[in-house]
Amino acid sequence: MDAIQLIRKQATHDNTVTEVTNARNDGITQYPNLKGRLDAMGTNITNIDNKVTAAIDGLQWKPSVANYAALKTTYPNAKEGWTASVNDTNEIYRYDDESATWKKIADFSTIPVATTSQNGLMSSIDKNKLDSIDTSKLINTTGGQTISGNLTVNGGVVGNSSTATKLQNSRAITLQGDATGSAQFDGSANAVIDTTLSNVNRSNTTASESPNHGGTFTAIGSITTDTKGRVTGVQTKTITLPNVNAKVNLTMDIKEATVSTATATQVLIGAEVRATDIVRVYLSGVRLHPTKHYTLTFGNAQTAKITPASGVQFLKNDHFTFEILRAALA
Repeated sequence: MDAIQLIRKQATHDNTVTEVTNARNDGITQYPNLKGRLDAMGTNITNIDNKVTAAIDGLQWKPSVANYAALKTTYPNAKEGWTASVNDTNEIYRYDDESATWKKIADFSTIPVATTSQNGLMSSIDKNKLDSIDTSKLINTTGGQTISGNLTVNGGVVGNSSTATKLQNSRAITLQGDATGSAQFDGSANAVIDTTLSNVNRSNTTASESPNHGGTFTAIGSITTDTKGRVTGVQTKTITLPNVNAKVNLTMDIKEATVSTATATQVLIGAEVRATDIVRVYLSGVRLHPTKHYTLTFGNAQTAKITPASGVQFLKNDHFTFEILRAALA
């Protein structure tokens, strides 16, 4: 009896046990005399069930062999229940201790090789392919995997890369408008664009005005620009010079002063001195240098004075002469 027959018998047996048990319970109620016969039948069924279970559980699987003859050479001391498959015929044999022979219990030769549309057995070629797969190099399609080394893809890659060192095709970046320029960029290095400002309409103008008193001339009043610094407008205005015939009078006033103390921190000039006046100072006939020898203070006749510069002393009996030159319109 092969394994398939045993399994089928097990299923039939299970149904029979259920039916007999139900009939037994009904018979006991309706026909008390049947109890003994039904009990005996139940015992026989239990014994059959135990034998089927023992036959299935008694199978001890061993590695497959090339052919039937190899069963004897591979397992010369086989024991009851040893089971092995024979590769050339796709049959399964179980060793029977009573007859000391290997008995066929299943035949898979009629099961076809699996295809893309039909279940079946795996071919030896496919088995070798499956065993030769390096599981450490399998790609996880759900993401989060790092690939070391180069990856060559034929047919292109769909999607976006988070980083890249170079574009496959370089691109031209071009400026247009007020400034022009362009540069090629492929991502491998920074791109520098040399710019050229656009030409503008312009005309150079040189002023040739030489106005006399009472004359007029045109001057630039203001220049306007846009936010980019380009000139957008120039506003002019006309200027008229006053019509004046002026006469200048020059006057000179000379004052003298002598230091009467041992030293003096200032010497009063004794005349009005204006900021527009030209003042020359002499000490005993020698002209002194302003700021180097003295500091001049403008004022009226009571306040106009000179004070010695740092490192200079005005001593007793020093005689100063002041020349005050003043210009005034007539």
